[in-house]
Amino acid sequence: MRELKGKMMATKMKRTAILAAWSMAMAAAAITTSANAQVPGAESNPLSGQVAVPASIPASQIPAGPVQGQAAAVAQQPPMTLPPLPAGRGDKVDVSRVMGDVFGLTPNEIRQLRRQADEHQRAASEAPTTPPKPVTTSVVASLAPGATPPVVRLAPGFATSIVVTDSSGSPWPIQNFVIGNASSMDVKRPVERDPEGSSLSIVPKGYYSQSNLVLYLKGLATPVSMTFITGQKQVDYRVDLRVLGSGPNARVPQSAGMPAGTNSQLLSLLEGVAPEGAKALRVSDPAAQAWMAKTGHVLVRTNLQIISPAWIGSVRSADGTTAYEMPAVPSILCLRDGQITSVSLQGW
Repeated sequence: MRELKGKMMATKMKRTAILAAWSMAMAAAAITTSANAQVPGAESNPLSGQVAVPASIPASQIPAGPVQGQAAAVAQQPPMTLPPLPAGRGDKVDVSRVMGDVFGLTPNEIRQLRRQADEHQRAASEAPTTPPKPVTTSVVASLAPGATPPVVRLAPGFATSIVVTDSSGSPWPIQNFVIGNASSMDVKRPVERDPEGSSLSIVPKGYYSQSNLVLYLKGLATPVSMTFITGQKQVDYRVDLRVLGSGPNARVPQSAGMPAGTNSQLLSLLEGVAPEGAKALRVSDPAAQAWMAKTGHVLVRTNLQIISPAWIGSVRSADGTTAYEMPAVPSILCLRDGQITSVSLQGW
């Protein structure tokens, strides 16, 4: 607005200067014509408007100033008409043109450009395929010869964490690791140079990258391998990698009566998936879930520690959740914060 007022003031000053210059020029011409008309023998040229002074009159006799009758001659001059001012230069200013010169674009044009820029940014950030479904899984890494390494599903733009535990669910420290294709995968420790860390984060750099990872665990001579794939309908946000064996931080040593392998039903139960054909039971404590399996055994999923009855098998996750397999009993005894709690099972 300040620039617009400045332009209007400059236009008015220019108009005033033109009027003053024009008036001075007309007055000077009138004075010259009147003075030449008083000189005897002067001849005038009506076509050119100039007065010729005879050569017989000495220059010293020509009056230098105004002569008598000058005021009357000036008064007899017809009024002069000023030429019209240029279009758009007066009190009425073309505001639209000035706004265009100052700002360049109209508000509607600015809004349209911003909408187009937003659409371009959205199209550039969209994935070329349907985003994968995030899941959390538990996999078992067997050290037996001929065993198939576990598979972890990755996706570009998504970080996957791998937590390594032993058969008791205790963290197993990772001493070192090797990535097969370092140019396609970014593998890092959550805490750099932590020799006791048991987790890694993996981010793929391409939509169809494939590689494998070799883990060297503390106190374990055999390396643990796994396969990485991308371009799947699901992506593993967190993978609990259970290594069949007792790590250096094992809480409960394996007893002679426990099975050597990990029960696949318990592993699925740990992920919240009940075995096929299992019947859900009513539990008095919300911290536990129970099912009656086809085998006649009771399957319990809880974060409490069961002390009675003696369980047949168990699988523990890194977050403390444990899946138990035990004989069919109407109640179980658990430990909660060091206190013994009785949990009843109903709905057989």
